[in-house]
Amino acid sequence: MNNTALRMKLETRNQKPTSARFCVKRSMLALACAGLFAITAGAAPAGVTVNGTALDDAVPSSGTGWSYAPPALTLSGAGPFTLSGTNEAGAVQVVVSSNVTCTVTFSNLTLAVSGSNRCAFALGENVNVSLSLRGANSLASGMLRAGLEVAAGRTLSITNAPGDAAGALTATGGHRCAGIGGGSYGNGGTVVINGGTVTVEGLGGGAGIGGGGDSGNGGAVTIHGGTVTANGGEYGADIGPGHNGTGSGANTFTGGSIRLADNSIAPAPSNGTARVWCVTVPDLTPGAPIAVTDLDPYGVTGLVAGENGKLYLWLPNGIYNFTADGEDYLANVADKDVRAVVPPPTYITFSSAEAFTVTVPSKSWTSKLYSSTNKTDWHEITAAGAIPAAGADGEFRLHFRGTGNRKITGSRTATPWSIAATRPVACSGNIETLLDYAQVAYGEHPPMDAYCLALLFKNCAALTTAPSLPATNLADNCYFCMFEGTGLTTAPALPATTLAPSCYDGMFCFCTSLMNAPTLPATTLALNCYGYMFYGCTSLMSVPELPATTLADSCYQRMFKNCAGIKLYTTSPGTAWNIPAGAANPAGWNAGMFEGTSGTCTGNPARGTTYYYVRMPAPGSGAYLAFSSAASFTITPQMAIWNGRLYCSTNTTTWQEFTEAGATSGRIGLWNHKLYICGVGNSRVSGSTPTLTRPWQIAASQTVGCSGNIETLLDHAKATGGLHPPMIAYCFASLFEGCAKLRSAPELPAATLVSGCYSAMFKDCTGLTRVPVLAATNLADNCYSAMFQGCTGIKLKTAGPGAPWSIPSGATGAMGWNNSMFANTGGAFTGNPAIGTVYYHAPPSSPPEENPYITFSSKKPFTITPQQPSWNGMLYTSTDTTNWVEFTTAGATAVDNGNGEYKLYICGAGNTRIAGDYLNRWTLDASGSVACSGNIETLLDYAQATNGEHPPMGSYCFAHLFRDCTALNSAPSLPATNLAASCYAYMFQSCTGIKLNTGGPGISWSIPNDAVEAPNWNAGMLADTSGSFTDDPQIGTTYYYVLNNPTTPTFATDGTGFVVCDGNASIKIDNAEIGAWYTVYATDDLTQTNWTKVGSSIQATGNQVVFTIPRDPTAPRRFFKVAASFTAP
Repeated sequence: MNNTALRMKLETRNQKPTSARFCVKRSMLALACAGLFAITAGAAPAGVTVNGTALDDAVPSSGTGWSYAPPALTLSGAGPFTLSGTNEAGAVQVVVSSNVTCTVTFSNLTLAVSGSNRCAFALGENVNVSLSLRGANSLASGMLRAGLEVAAGRTLSITNAPGDAAGALTATGGHRCAGIGGGSYGNGGTVVINGGTVTVEGLGGGAGIGGGGDSGNGGAVTIHGGTVTANGGEYGADIGPGHNGTGSGANTFTGGSIRLADNSIAPAPSNGTARVWCVTVPDLTPGAPIAVTDLDPYGVTGLVAGENGKLYLWLPNGIYNFTADGEDYLANVADKDVRAVVPPPTYITFSSAEAFTVTVPSKSWTSKLYSSTNKTDWHEITAAGAIPAAGADGEFRLHFRGTGNRKITGSRTATPWSIAATRPVACSGNIETLLDYAQVAYGEHPPMDAYCLALLFKNCAALTTAPSLPATNLADNCYFCMFEGTGLTTAPALPATTLAPSCYDGMFCFCTSLMNAPTLPATTLALNCYGYMFYGCTSLMSVPELPATTLADSCYQRMFKNCAGIKLYTTSPGTAWNIPAGAANPAGWNAGMFEGTSGTCTGNPARGTTYYYVRMPAPGSGAYLAFSSAASFTITPQMAIWNGRLYCSTNTTTWQEFTEAGATSGRIGLWNHKLYICGVGNSRVSGSTPTLTRPWQIAASQTVGCSGNIETLLDHAKATGGLHPPMIAYCFASLFEGCAKLRSAPELPAATLVSGCYSAMFKDCTGLTRVPVLAATNLADNCYSAMFQGCTGIKLKTAGPGAPWSIPSGATGAMGWNNSMFANTGGAFTGNPAIGTVYYHAPPSSPPEENPYITFSSKKPFTITPQQPSWNGMLYTSTDTTNWVEFTTAGATAVDNGNGEYKLYICGAGNTRIAGDYLNRWTLDASGSVACSGNIETLLDYAQATNGEHPPMGSYCFAHLFRDCTALNSAPSLPATNLAASCYAYMFQSCTGIKLNTGGPGISWSIPNDAVEAPNWNAGMLADTSGSFTDDPQIGTTYYYVLNNPTTPTFATDGTGFVVCDGNASIKIDNAEIGAWYTVYATDDLTQTNWTKVGSSIQATGNQVVFTIPRDPTAPRRFFKVAASFTAP
């Protein structure tokens, strides 16, 4: 009954109806409030039912074991009784008669009374009630009475109703009374909670559960399960006595989540034998039921996280590893309440993408060592042997931990562990868990003996990641040669400040992939503590800070010997480094410290002297200019005009100083030749005055692409750190002047220019076809003068179509800034460009693709499914090129076009990215080979692509797109000219159906000759395909892919497919495969099978084949067909 209806009933209950209209309204109101049962028009429903019988607060009623004399509802029998409904006007006040034992169920019951000495539900003397909760229930009493009154000598047991784990009760006492327990001055009785969600609140000095205010003592409270929240009133306990109460029965907690709002309970709780303490379990889903495991015999039924996302468990002293909501937790109870934590891993884990084994030698550890493949079932290692990892979720894992160990290997001649793997193996977790995982779980550091972990992973070349080494107090030789010869790229943190003799001796020696040294914070050293630590780490490029002032004999001896990547100088530029001036000077402390490094300082450093080391770019970082070609080439400066240092590399790993002697590219694969150049501390590269500019020369037989940020020649670290290194006048003037083989220009991102900085930079570079973006807005005198003069491959015009180019409209000009900038170039526009005016590159001579989609075709059904919705516009698919639907991660299935050919078409709009990651690749489910044709750019934006434009591509645009599509046997065309970083990386990797060769026969395929390179645009693009060419394709080089049979010939559709003229007929095929043979056959009767060869077969040298067929005057009509084969007929 809602409040309005209740008020109407109260106002009219003692009146007779004054009109028929009123009686009808009242009857309707009663039916609406009563739900499924009907009452007479004169009845006054109380809104509560007992075992389905509605109570009428104007009419006494009764049933088996109960009676209702408004407002008292008396339960005098054993029940069971089910009370349901709502009455908040005090018209129903439940009393259980004295000496009764009964069963009661609250089923969505709400009772509220007001006024003094009125109780919603009370137990009489010597009563024992078993209460079940179904749905949400609430009791609230008036002043001086408990919400659910269980006075001394009474017993109440509460649980949730069967099948209703969410059964709940809220009980609120009146002023000076308990939520459950005694009223004012009243002592509490016995309360047992086995389940359900119970929330209690005492008021004005009353306990939450227990005694009332004004000296009420608490009763015995036992909780075995469920979720309990107890909140005592002012000065009242949450569980226990009320205000001024002097005692209470035992509080026994053997299960459940028990939240004490004010952490007030008396007496202290126990589980019947031992004191228990509150263990708070955080970080759970608020209001969610929580499953807890591994705490037997503690009761964990009916647990629900509070609105704060926490459980409150009560456990005796001990260490507990348990799960809550599937998450592992650790609690260490020691005479106080604690917060459970997600424990750190108590093991080390080896993991790899493919199967591997770890071989452990004969026992050398002190106590026990265990292995596991699932972190649950642990097996003690008692003998030498290979232990295999187990695979799950695409990763293979193997775990180890120990107990009671002080060493694992234990000597300078110990046998190392070994790893047999085909892919890199990572190791994670805390290495100390091999010693004693329990101590680690408690936040302790197990003690180590001498040579504790010496040689442990020596020569495990597959190991690329190390576990953590958090020990702070080390032992003699504890890490001796621990990672020698491994594949580590990064060293683990070494936080120890108390060192021991030879503790790090040879620790990382011959780790040739290690690029970063850890921080070494110790200030007091020990004998030979860092000796040979990084010996032979050829990729190490930086020198860690060494703050120690208390040195020891041989402490740094040969620490960096043969670290060829370290370049230490006595003069800048570079990062300053020194040994503190006040450091001690013991014998041999620095002997051979930098012997075999690559800078000018390779001797023994002096204390207090400042040195400078230069850190080179990391492989794949793009912090360099990248030059590439299909054949070997050399770049040679005519004069060393730069004022810092330049470095070059053929693999981005090993760098050497770039000098006037120049450098030659290195081959990566059969057709991929690379040279990388970067700088440190430069403000000029090729010029310093108008008369002192010296170009670099490029000697090459094939065109050479240049990509990357030109500012990396000044200072690669600043350029890749988001800064613009400062330039001085004529900084890059004439840099590539006369380099006719240069086909693409690097990025020129500087926003503020200086006089002559780019003047004549690309003059007479006739191989250039595109003008790079010039983003600068603060121009300077002659900054672009003659910049592209004589670049005949650049063809600009003043109107489209074509790729647009302009000087930013907000740029500020300067004297002669654009003089002869495009003089003698190859387009219609050869003048000086104006700020803000848009010019256009002439479109390429080859026509754009006709179809605005890519086509997949096969003789058998197939399905294409994207793994993730990684594109950032829209994709559409069709099976007939007419009816299009959105292409989603549900994929699409090809349909037979009626000629035994299954087709699927896909196009896009508004995309700059399609895949971008291995997890976003498309999968191809096919029982036969599937061909792909068309322009890949139609996936980005079909309208732009078919208009002859190149839609912009984002980084990793098509990366991994068709990776592992083994049924794919041909690739679409890739006509883009402005490439993006990693745009085609791994695009066709492991497409074993693709057979790409460097010569015919086959369908020709290439990257456009005028494409502009970007970092890693082609990395791994064709790796693990099946042709003779599986390297990274080069711009402008033609390759040929071979199908099992040539593609079915198609006639040209531009009107030249079949032409009759001057007595001859011509047939034109426009999808020919270079090297394949094409033959014309004729017949005059299509009902026959006797086709006759006409003329000679033609071996294709391009994509088109044309046959000329003389008229046969003896045949009234003839039908022709063209057949293709890879062998001459």
